[in-house]
Parts: sequence; C-alpha cells; structure tokens
Amino acid sequence: MKKHTTGILSSFVLASSLLMVGCNGDTKSSNVADLTQYTQQGNTYLDQSQFKAAINSANNAIAAYPDHIDGYIILAKTYNKLGQSNQAIEVLNAFKGDKEANYYLLLLESYQRAGKVISANKLIEQHADLLSQDPNQFKLLKAKILLLEDNSKQALSLFKELQATSDFKSEGLIGEARIAAAQNNKQNALSLLDSALQVDEKNIEGLMLKGFLLMGKGEIENAEKTLSFALTVIPSSDIFTPERIGILRALTSILTSQGRSSEALLYSRILSDEFPTATTINEHYASAQEYYKRKEIAKAKKELYEILKIDAKNNKASTMLGVILYTEGDINGAEKYLSGMIDPEVNTPQLTQIYAMTQLKLNQSNDVLAILDDVIDYENRLDTLTLYTIAAISEGEFDKADIALARIAKLFPESSQLPLLTSSYITAKTPEQSQQVLDVLVKGLQKNASDFPLQTAYLKKLVELKELDKADQFITELAKSEGTSTQTRLLVANYYLYRNQFSLAEEHFNRIIEASDNDVQAYYGLAQSKQIQQDWKAAFEQYDKIITLYPDQLRAYYGAVVSLKQQQKDPLTVGTYLSNKHKANILALVLADYQYQSNNLVEADQLVKTASSLPVELKDKADQLQQQISNVRIIMAMQEDNYPVARELTLAQLQLTPEQPLFLIRLATIETRSGQYTEADKVLKQIESMLPDNPQVILLQAQLALAQKDKVKAEQLLKAEWNKSATEEIALELYNFYKVEDNVKARALLADWKEKSPNSVYANLNDGMVLQGEGNNKAAIAAYEKVLSVAPNQVASLNNAAWLYSLSGDPKAEVMAERAYKVAPNNGAVLDTYGWILYQAGKYQQAKPILKKALELMPNDAEIKKHWSLVSEK
Repeated sequence: MKKHTTGILSSFVLASSLLMVGCNGDTKSSNVADLTQYTQQGNTYLDQSQFKAAINSANNAIAAYPDHIDGYIILAKTYNKLGQSNQAIEVLNAFKGDKEANYYLLLLESYQRAGKVISANKLIEQHADLLSQDPNQFKLLKAKILLLEDNSKQALSLFKELQATSDFKSEGLIGEARIAAAQNNKQNALSLLDSALQVDEKNIEGLMLKGFLLMGKGEIENAEKTLSFALTVIPSSDIFTPERIGILRALTSILTSQGRSSEALLYSRILSDEFPTATTINEHYASAQEYYKRKEIAKAKKELYEILKIDAKNNKASTMLGVILYTEGDINGAEKYLSGMIDPEVNTPQLTQIYAMTQLKLNQSNDVLAILDDVIDYENRLDTLTLYTIAAISEGEFDKADIALARIAKLFPESSQLPLLTSSYITAKTPEQSQQVLDVLVKGLQKNASDFPLQTAYLKKLVELKELDKADQFITELAKSEGTSTQTRLLVANYYLYRNQFSLAEEHFNRIIEASDNDVQAYYGLAQSKQIQQDWKAAFEQYDKIITLYPDQLRAYYGAVVSLKQQQKDPLTVGTYLSNKHKANILALVLADYQYQSNNLVEADQLVKTASSLPVELKDKADQLQQQISNVRIIMAMQEDNYPVARELTLAQLQLTPEQPLFLIRLATIETRSGQYTEADKVLKQIESMLPDNPQVILLQAQLALAQKDKVKAEQLLKAEWNKSATEEIALELYNFYKVEDNVKARALLADWKEKSPNSVYANLNDGMVLQGEGNNKAAIAAYEKVLSVAPNQVASLNNAAWLYSLSGDPKAEVMAERAYKVAPNNGAVLDTYGWILYQAGKYQQAKPILKKALELMPNDAEIKKHWSLVSEK
C-alpha cells in the first residue's frame, strides 16, 4: 500500500507544482479552498456512513495535499469504522508533517482497536502531554488498553472516573460492565448496561454487549429484542461494519434456535449477499479444523488450500497452513504462508515463536529482528527474548543482543538460557575467548547443575577445544550423580561411544533400558555401538529388538536394511529375518526408498504402492516418496524424448495428486516438446489458475511460444517478467534465448543480471564462460571462484576453474579437478580434465583409469581421444 500511495503522491505533487508555476493567481488561498472542499466532503460521507465515498475523498485529499493531515485523519477514521485498524495505523504512520493531539488520539485508538498494546504504551510514554489535551477521551482509551493487558483493577478505576462526567458516563458504565461480564458477574453487568443505556439509549456498544449477555443467560427473546433494536440504530452503509455483521450473525443464531428458519435465512442471505464467499470459506475452515483434530493432516491442508484459492490473503487459513507445514518440517512452506501474517503484539507467543524459528532455520535472522525490534524493550517472555538474542547474534548485531541479554538478566537471572546465550554471544563476537566461554558455562552449571542443554554445551566446548581429560572428568561426575535425568544418562553413554569406549557405552545404555522401561533411544545407542564396531549381525539384532518393541519405529527398519546389506545379504529379503512383530507396510515404505536410492525406479514404484494404511505421521512420507519416484521416471523419459511414456507416467501421478503443480508443469512441458500445442495451452491455463503471478507460468508460456516459432512473443514474455520479478529461472531462459538470437542483448542482460543478483550462481557462471571464451582467464577464474563461494560443489565452475588453473601451472588445478571428480564421477568432461591434469603432473598411473573411463563415456570426443593416446603410452 505504501508503495502505491507514494507513486500517487509523487505524480500529484509534480502536477501541482506545474500548475503553480503556470498560474499568477493566489494559489495558496485556492489550495486551501480545495482542501477544505475535500475534507468537508470526506467528513460528510463518513457521518453518513458512505464509506467508499469517504475513502475516495480522503485519498484525493492525501494525493493532492500530502503535507496536510486532514485526508489522513478521515481515511484512518473510516478504516477504524470498518474494523480495519491496521490499515488505519499504516495511513497515520505515513503522515510525516506536524501532528497535534487529535492525530495522536486517533493513532492511540487505532492501536487499541488492533490490540497493539506495546505500541499504544509507547505512544502514551512519548506523547502523554498532547494526548492529555482531551483528558476524558485519553482516559477512556487508557482504560480499554488496560483491559487488553488484563489489568482490570486500574481499568475499573478509570471507568469509575469517567462515570462522573456527563459526556463519558455511558462509556464508563459500559467499561465497568465489560469487567463484570469477564468476571462472570452477568447480572451486575446487565444492570450497569441498563444504566448506560438510560444515558444513551442508542449506544451500539452497550446494546450489543447486552444482547450477547442475554444470549449467554438463555434469555433469547430479550436478546432478540435488544439486538433487533441495535440493528435499527446502526446507520445504513455501503460497506458492512463489524457491528452490523456481529448483530446479523447473532440474530441468525437466535432465530435458528427458535425454529424460525425463514427469518434466520433472511439475515443469512443478507450476509451472503454482502460476503458471497464467506460461507464457503467458513465451511472449508471448519472442515480443516475437524480434520486437524482427527490428525488427518493431508485433508486439513486440502481444505486450507481451497480457502486460499478463493481468498489468497486469508489470514486464518494462511496461518493454520503455515503452522501445519512447520510441524511437518517444511520450513520453506511455513515461511511462505506465515510471512506477512505475524504481528508479535497481537499473535499468540507460540505463533510468533514458530515464525521466528522458521526464519532462523532458513538463515533469515534479519527477519526475526524486523518483527521483534519494536517490541523487544517491552517483551517479558523468555522464549521470545531468546529467539531475538539468537537472531541478533547470527546477524552480528551485538548491540541488539546486548539489550536482549540485559533484559533476560533482569527478568530471568537464574535461567539456564542466560549462560547459554552469553556463551554463544562471546563465541560469535570474540571467538578467541574460549576460556571465557567455559567460565560462563561453569558458572551456569553451578546454578543449574542438572540442566541438560548446559551440560551438552559445556561438554561440546571441551571436545571442541580437545580438552578431553576435563571432558572425561565431567562425564565421570555426571555418571556418578544421583537422580540424573534420562537425557543426561544418554549424554554420558553417547560420550563413551564417541570415545570408542564401547563396553562402558553399552553398560550405560543397558542401565538406561533397565531404569527407563525400555527407552528406545538407548536401544538405538546399542545398535549404533555395534555398527561402529562393524558387528553387523549384532546391529541387526538390536534393530530387530527395537521393531519388536516399537513396531512403528521407521528408523529401526532403515537400520535393519543397512545391517543386512553389510552382511552381504539381500536387503529385499529383510522381512524373512525380522520378528513377526514387524509391520509389512512400513517395511514396504523403507524398501521402496532403498530401491529408489538404488535407482530401481519401477521396483520402487511397485513397493511404495503396497505401503498402504500407514500411520498418519508416515503417510505424507510415503506420498512424497511416491511423487519423487514418479518425477524422476518422468524426467528420465523426457531426457530420452520418450514423450508417450512421460505423458502416461505424468497422467497416472495426476490421478493420485490432481492438484500438484509440479506434475501439471511436467505435463505442460511434455505437450510443448511433443508438439501438442493446444493441449499444452490448456494445461497452462490450469496452472495459471493455481499459480497466479508465478514466474514459472511465464517461463512455460515462453517455451510454448518458442516451440511455435513465435520468438517475438517469447522475448516479450520473458523480458516483461524479468523486469517485474528478476528471478533466476527467467534470467537463464532469456539469456539462453539471447545467446542464440542477439549476442549484444545477451551481454546487456548478463550485466543487468549480475547487478540485480550479484551472488547468482548462473549469472557468475555464464560471466566466467564469456570471459574464458575471450581469453580473460584471470577474470574468468574470479567469476568461477565467486560461484564456488555460494555453491561449493557446482561442477562446471570446479571443472572450468581447474582447467584454467592448469594452464598457468597453478597447484590449485589438481585440487579443483579432484573436487569436481568427486561430485560428478560419471561426467566424461570432468574425468578428462582431472585425468589430463594428473598426466601433466606426471601421475600417469592415476591418470590412466580416469581417462580410460572418460573415453568410455564420450568415445567420439577428439580431445579425450588425444589425451588417452598420450597417457596409454606411459
């Protein structure tokens, strides 16, 4: 909204300036008259509840006179009336001119309506003098803010004071009634509301509260009478206000409960006409909640996706979907749906923390700071302060970390989080201060000796510093401690495992099993001990024992398969070796994954389809594996230009996942490449409806245009999307197009690409290849090195850099070539580079098998033939 408004403001300011230069009249008085006209219109429309017209007049005033406050005030008041207080806040904060008491009172009201207590209290601290110019209005807002903070005692005191005034008596009585209602004293609340309505019989807030309280008491007829009167009091408006919506919903419920269906339907239709999609959205959301409660997560997600098709910015659906994806480990998906939905002032702490943890896992610590910066000085929750501190440390914002640590030290001086965070802070800021880190952790353990994260951090630091004697001593002390937690006992056992003291490790794991009623982690420890010792038979027996005791333990099935394979036995026969307690469906899932990893895709597909009736937590894994198998099979068929098979596989997968965009994208590509342009266009329209404004759609449309020889359309599509979104895929497609069609444009795009995305892998890779082609080897190497700083295993950059280093005899050549070989051992060009560099270094016996394999992979390559003939003579 801000960007849009800024554009409007700029154009109007320019137009106004030109008019002032061209006129000789008294422009100042003319401007004031025009502004007065706008504000009078806006206020009149607002008073008449003609909200669309009020918004239009206010926007006109802001656009023409951005330095005058009047338009901002009208627009913010309108948004507040419509229950859109966040928009009101945004409008008011956009005003940069001089501000008076009415501005700050309206901003405070907007914060209160939006539930933004911290912002409200900040405003009170900073501008109490101006706010106090209207003492009773200020007192009312402060009382309402205190209610948001659950401070009913102080709020009640202020409401009592307001009852002594003539203009705010009814508001004071209603406020006290709210407190009484919250304390379940409904009768007293109703009595107070009757008194308030004697003062102001048309007070909407009082009438609504009375109606809802009567409903809660079961006095349905009185509730209907009160709310029906409230409905007549609310002015007619061109947009429904929250009050009207609330009353209509309540009356619908009342009439339904009385069996008056036709009257209830009338109110229901009024709401449906105003919000035609609301009923559908509510039904989907209710279904999603019900599925979620029953742990039918896939069905819950499907309902939420349906909502987002109707309303892409639906807050509830986006938030719920984001939380589900986070719990499933889909961090990128969680970030996509939670981004823009989180406000730490009004969301639950748990939701804010989920979003913060999502950003931290995505290495987007700066986003955590952005959402918490404004509230951290008032934050009283340890978890949130901890996340903020971690983000600040990650970003190297040590001043911000200092503030958060000081707040934790003040509010939670005995917390074990404090030494943990302090040690992380020291390590990040002054990594050479290892002893200081140890001292902090030791002091923390003196206060919280049994704290597992502290124990782990201290032990990890000792191991990192190779102070193993101290680590041994620490573990010995932990092992002797009375009442040690299972976590700590596992830490002790795993440390002995790390030190290859297998007897001690297994002794402790067995003690844990005896004391903790067959702790599954201890069994895994025993299995891991046998694996490290390469006693695969014993390892298999441990995994079999885990499966016998815990048949749903997926990890144990994987361990059993690996252990059997290491015994030179066929993993596919693992079921015959396992106890009869194992679950065939879980085993089928694991064996399907094994076949997939072994590139036996047809067999993997057959197995995963037999993995039916899985536990809820494994169903999604099976679905994902099935999709991965199908995707690889489709890609392989496409690489072989076998489009009938690729199409058959894609359509079969779409029967299972009809709304999975990936397979629709595959189908569009198949139809395009196989010349089925009409079909490709149909599929593209379906994808576009699912992914509006997605660059992938433009990419597919451009590829279809190129296939149809419409180069002009392809260029237009790609160029417009590049200017709009500047995504990597679009840049690569457009660059490859220009490389064939217009080298000058290709170079210009590459320069623009590098400027917009300086760390782009493909921009720098292509830059390196251009420079290499021009003979500018030094600059080309720098470009390849830049790629490798972002993507260390990028094969083309490793291979090309190795070759260029070899031309100057740089020893880095062999290192780079070996790295490329390890990443791509079946790439003929990579093998040729590595083998030839080994040959040049005189390592003939190492070079021979590598160049031989290169020739087998690329038998018609003249350069490889030449290299092989030379090395074979040695």
